[in-house]
Amino acid sequence: MTTVLMGVFIAMGVLLWSGRSDGRLRRLLNGRSERWQSGVEASPRDSQLDSKDQSRVVDDLLAFDLDLVAICLTSGLPIPVALALTAEATGDRSGLGRISRSMTIGGQDLSDDDRLTPVLEVFEFSEHTGVGPAPLIESVAKELRDSSRRRRQEAAAALGVRLVVPLGVCILPAFLLLSVVPVVISLLSDLRTVFF
Repeated sequence: MTTVLMGVFIAMGVLLWSGRSDGRLRRLLNGRSERWQSGVEASPRDSQLDSKDQSRVVDDLLAFDLDLVAICLTSGLPIPVALALTAEATGDRSGLGRISRSMTIGGQDLSDDDRLTPVLEVFEFSEHTGVGPAPLIESVAKELRDSSRRRRQEAAAALGVRLVVPLGVCILPAFLLLSVVPVVISLLSDLRTVFF
């Protein structure tokens, strides 16, 4: 009977803590459901995320949004319409809707976001030279993905260093206490019988 009860508790824990049922667990614990906002789940942990983690997610989302803009531009839509449709489809999580509105009314100061500066430069270059912006937007999206991938690789390399700390703090002293110390004690006891 105990095994069945433990199995039920484990199954409930897995069901409630799995990624897909995270909303159910939040509803059970908090009485309300948390939603995804701007590609990052809104939770108490969000305040603990550092800006690198948030920018990594935002860069990936911006790259996806720029791919959507490139698809719209390839199909022949004008730049403001492509930006507006992408902003509408993605909930304007990247700030492309503001750029679209500014371009529609002829504004010059299009964005305060530094991540969108290359996008604005592409559109300005395209306007002055007559080059199609779709391949250039795709290259900006590729650069964003590559920089995000490099940051993830650097984080993985740093993780290897951080994983050595528990080895040095916990496992090596335990090894010394369980293997080296008994050998030294036995040697000292043998030496004591020989010399004393």
